[in-house]
Amino acid sequence: MANQQSPLPFTNLEETTAYARQKWPAVVEPLQALPAKPYTYRPLPGDRFIRVATLHSEAPNFHLRPKISLNDVSLDSDTRYNALSYTWGIAIRDADQINAGDEAELPQPESFEIEVDGSALKVTQNLFDGLVRLSQTPGIGATPIWIDALCINQGDEDEKLLQLPLMGDIYSHAATVVIWLGADEADLAEAKYLLEHFAPRMKIYWNAGLFDMARDRLLNPNTVQKVQLSLSYNEWLAKWDAFGRFLRRRRYFTRGWIVQEVALSEDIVLLCGSHRLLWDNLFELCTFLFSSGWHLEMSNRLMVTNRVFDRDRPPRKLGDEINRLVQVRGSYKEEWGKRADKMPDLTQFLTRTLGGDTPQRRYLALACYLLTRLRDCQVTQKRDHVYAMLRLLGTSTPDEMPKKMKIIPKPAKTFSTADVYRETTQLMIENLSTLPVLALKEDLAVHTDPALPSWVPDFSYPYVPVSISWLGLGGRFHLSNPTKAPDLSRRRVEGNTLILPGSRLATIMAVCPTFSEMVRAVNLIPLIELGARAAQPYFHTGQDRLDVLWRTCIADSGPEETGSVYPAPSAMRPGFQSWLEWWLAMGLNKLAPRSPPAMAYTRAIQSATLSLENGTRNIITGIESIMQRGNGARTLQERETLTREYRAKGQEFSSAYDTVAQFRRLFLTDDGHLGVGLRSCAVGDQVWLLDGAQTPFLLREWGDVKGLKGGIEREEVRIVRRLQTLAYK
Repeated sequence: MANQQSPLPFTNLEETTAYARQKWPAVVEPLQALPAKPYTYRPLPGDRFIRVATLHSEAPNFHLRPKISLNDVSLDSDTRYNALSYTWGIAIRDADQINAGDEAELPQPESFEIEVDGSALKVTQNLFDGLVRLSQTPGIGATPIWIDALCINQGDEDEKLLQLPLMGDIYSHAATVVIWLGADEADLAEAKYLLEHFAPRMKIYWNAGLFDMARDRLLNPNTVQKVQLSLSYNEWLAKWDAFGRFLRRRRYFTRGWIVQEVALSEDIVLLCGSHRLLWDNLFELCTFLFSSGWHLEMSNRLMVTNRVFDRDRPPRKLGDEINRLVQVRGSYKEEWGKRADKMPDLTQFLTRTLGGDTPQRRYLALACYLLTRLRDCQVTQKRDHVYAMLRLLGTSTPDEMPKKMKIIPKPAKTFSTADVYRETTQLMIENLSTLPVLALKEDLAVHTDPALPSWVPDFSYPYVPVSISWLGLGGRFHLSNPTKAPDLSRRRVEGNTLILPGSRLATIMAVCPTFSEMVRAVNLIPLIELGARAAQPYFHTGQDRLDVLWRTCIADSGPEETGSVYPAPSAMRPGFQSWLEWWLAMGLNKLAPRSPPAMAYTRAIQSATLSLENGTRNIITGIESIMQRGNGARTLQERETLTREYRAKGQEFSSAYDTVAQFRRLFLTDDGHLGVGLRSCAVGDQVWLLDGAQTPFLLREWGDVKGLKGGIEREEVRIVRRLQTLAYK
């Protein structure tokens, strides 16, 4: 549980001294009264000017009352300065909170006064603690530093709008970006141990090819011995549990504004409490967690022991936040740093998949990509999901960018969050040929802002499954005549109505439970029953139903060392069968042997697989083999070995499946096609191909709205306020 104790604000000398005695046990000298006059900002001398703060750490009792001065500098000068990256509010959250990181409202942080050029200015406790820590950090405290809460007049909306486009330059020009995680040191010792001792060793093992993906698992006692750490198995688990809490409790890692601050930095210093951590070690460790799949083991362990995840929303896998920072930072250094020739995969993705085929359109394609990376971050105001993106985007604005294609910050007094989201979405629809922003629309099953038209994504909703069109990197998914560019002039917005050209393809006639529901119930029979109803052979491909089923489950996109490939390699089929057999066997294992429910379960599998398999290895035989070996396993170690063996066989398919299938469901259309859509898709929803889109969309008529026009040739789809769009393969 996070420590909720907080010192009293600096309202008088006695309380200030009491706070100091509690925080620093040394003898505290009496303080003079704080300056009564509040600080008044002077206007900046030009559009390219910023303020930087100088810490006067030599001043008496700086640790009790930080003393600073502010000076104006030009971004076009050679002035050396650092920049602070931190969270304004409370630095620590409760690690046992459901989906920690997604909490709605937080209590307002208490304010403390510091001295600025002889006057008083209020700051939050986290910034106050950060100023004290900076003054004690060799090589950092003596250099002027840019701090947004101090260096921007927070009471001047006009100045804030003028400074916002400069954020990219501010952080990219900074000599060092100092990350301040807060004064709390809970779980820090264990996290530091793993960063300093485990991360370097595992990097060596990984690079030398000594890491075994099947055997070297986090929860395997032999792993501790392999990495040669002087820890017992219980100590090993305790270290990782503490590291998980360390990441989950630091609100810094989920804040939207800090993503661009890390991405733009040339050099990073990481401070937590009185300790200095190595960013490179944190980068290496969290990269390893994702590459190895250990982050899933950590999350599952946390979910089982603490029950901290909401079933209706995906769990934050431990290290998600660091991984996002790493990815955005790496992408910026190559693509947004205007060195796209060094990163051809990302360039192709932005150009073909997102429709950024000119420098000006690539600007909007980058914006679309960034919004997906930032939407599960925390921000103070919902509009800041867009404005945090603009901080990064500002550094890549091409020359001669038409004003009508720019996303421009708007004053809060006249533009609501819905206005900002709507304008951003409309710009992308009108200029990006492949309609990538429509695929970011959240599921109908979740509550979103009622002020938004149905075609505008709620960029503050923290989770949307990866768009299926985005999985086919470089436009390898493209059902909308890739040889002919769409006519963008036919796209228009009238009030809250978006008008697009498109064609109706089919109507959904059957759906099965969501994939997560089936796995949770350990019952995948509905999956094979629906697959058995698909056309046989499958239209122009001539594939059998089993091939159609597993390819649909993963959007026919298979994993590869360099990313996703389409179509998925045929070698993944045995992995699918092993995966399916394992889960069906687990369902049978829940039932009493030879009981009526067990016999009915077996008959249901036999009935579905007779139509599905078409001469392939019999699934029932595979299930019986698993059950026989499981019954013969006498010890826990034998059962764990069996589990690892079968999971390893299906690992490649399972990895692709987890990316696509979570919170989606399989459906069958009236013309015999299988598809995978978001969990709210239902019988009667219509499959439409919108001009330019790389994958079809599901559209639904809602209430009295008659937005879908009839016809059998080219049709015009009217997506109106209450008509929902759903991403669909």
